[in-house]
Amino acid sequence: MRGIIQTMSKTPTFHWLLLLLLVCPVAQGDCQDPPAPGVIWRGCDLSTRNLDGVDLRDAILNGAQLVNTSLERANLNGADLTQANLRGANLHSATLREARLVGATLVAANLRQANLQDARMDRCNLNRANLASAKLMGASLYKAQLKQAILTDAILDGANLDRANLSSADLRGAHLTLTTLKRAELTDANLSGAHLNGARLEKASLESANLRHADLTGASLVNAYINGANFEGATLGNATWVNRRRCKPGSVETCR
Repeated sequence: MRGIIQTMSKTPTFHWLLLLLLVCPVAQGDCQDPPAPGVIWRGCDLSTRNLDGVDLRDAILNGAQLVNTSLERANLNGADLTQANLRGANLHSATLREARLVGATLVAANLRQANLQDARMDRCNLNRANLASAKLMGASLYKAQLKQAILTDAILDGANLDRANLSSADLRGAHLTLTTLKRAELTDANLSGAHLNGARLEKASLESANLRHADLTGASLVNAYINGANFEGATLGNATWVNRRRCKPGSVETCR
């Protein structure tokens, strides 16, 4: 290894890289900077602060502590909140379009009516979070934790929820058209009246889930686990059933 470093140190490229590191160090924001678009608050502790209505477009907040922080109606479009801690934060009616929340903690956060369209939320923790009427169209929630989360009337059309954990979540009236939920955990989830047209539920666990009057037209449930699931009044026309059988148009409650 020492020989490799010695060899590299003799090359012009090595000297240029060293010069760049010295002249252009990684930007470290000042945690005392006022809120503004593009502000760098990387790793800052902003817990319990009142940031209602502030403009934080494209802000750098990765690793920041925002525990119980109020960000109601805040503009966080394009912001980087990777690995940020937003436990108990208030994001009611906030806009987070195309924001990055990968690995973020949002346990018990208030995201009612928030706009999270096309946000990256893979592996984030949203257990017990309130996402009622939130907009999550096209959002990526791969392997996200949403146990006991409230998603009533939320719009998740085209979202990616593959391998997400939605056990005991409340999804009444949620819009999940063309949403992918492959291998998702939906045990004991309440999906009554949910719109699951064309949804992909292959190998999803729907054991003891409530799907009363849900619309599963054209959905795929191939190899899904449905023991104890309630399909009373559910629309199943053209759905692909657990055993790969195509349900006839007009099928209700039972795949015919």
